[in-house]
Amino acid sequence: MKAALLALLLAAPASAQEVVLLDGKAIVTEVDLSGWSAAQGCYGEGALTSRRAAFMRLTEAALADSAMRRYGGPDITDADVAKDAERIDKETQAPDILACIKNTLKDDYRRVFVRPSYTESRLRLFLMRDAKVQAGERKKVVEAAGRKGGLEAAAKALGLHYSSATFSEAPSTGAYRPDLPPAEYQKDFIEKNLKGLTPGQSSPEPIETDYTFQTVRLLKHDETGWLFETAVARKLGQEEWFKALPKFKLEVRDAELREWVKGIKGNPRLSAVEVGP
Repeated sequence: MKAALLALLLAAPASAQEVVLLDGKAIVTEVDLSGWSAAQGCYGEGALTSRRAAFMRLTEAALADSAMRRYGGPDITDADVAKDAERIDKETQAPDILACIKNTLKDDYRRVFVRPSYTESRLRLFLMRDAKVQAGERKKVVEAAGRKGGLEAAAKALGLHYSSATFSEAPSTGAYRPDLPPAEYQKDFIEKNLKGLTPGQSSPEPIETDYTFQTVRLLKHDETGWLFETAVARKLGQEEWFKALPKFKLEVRDAELREWVKGIKGNPRLSAVEVGP
C-alpha cells in the first residue's frame, strides 16, 4: 500500500507540485506559475512572462493576504474576488486581452489573476485607513499640536515635516507661484482648517489625508491672507509595516527561485519572511 502511494506521488505531474509554502501552507504551485506566465503573454510583446515574475507576483500577493488576515486586516473571501471579477468585466478597455487571459487560465482565472490584484488594492486601503496601523503616526501629530510654542521645534523633535505658508481666499493676480497650491485648494483649506482658529491656536484634531496626518497652527490673519505653520507625519507605508511584523516562514522548493529570492534586497514584503528550503 505504501509503495503504491509513493509511486503515485512520484508519478504526479510537475504542474501538481507545490513550489512555495508560507508557514507550511502551499500558496504557489507549478500550475500557478505556468498559468500566470501564459496569461501574461496575452498582453503581447514586452509582457513579463518569466517564471521569476510569476513567482514574485503570486508570492507577494499571498503574503499580503496572510499578513492582513493575521494582523487585523480584511479576510478576503471568494465572494469579494467574484465581485471584483465582475468589476473588471464591466470596466475593461481591452476585452480581447481579457478574453485571452480567461481562456488561458480557465477555472484558475479568479484565483491566479483576479485575487492577486484585488489583494494589492485591499492592502493599500488597509494600510491607509486602519486606525491601529496608523496610531503611532497620528499620535506624533497630536503631541506636536499639544506642545507649547511653535510647531517648528515640535516637528524637529518628533521627526515631522515642518513648513509655513500664507493662503488667500482670493485668487492671486500676481506672478505664478509654483510653491503654492491652486486657489480653489487654498480657499477650501482655509474654510475647513483655519477659519475656526485664533492666532496661536492649533487645529483641535489631526487633519487626515490619504497619505498624511498634519496639524496646523494659525499665526496671523490679515488682508494679505492666512499665515500658518504645519507639522506633517507621513502615514506608515508597506515597508515599515511589513518590517515590523513577526517573520513568516517562506519555503521555496525550487532551488533556482530560492537562491534568486535570497539575493533580493529592498523588497518590503521579503523583509517579513525567512526564506528556507
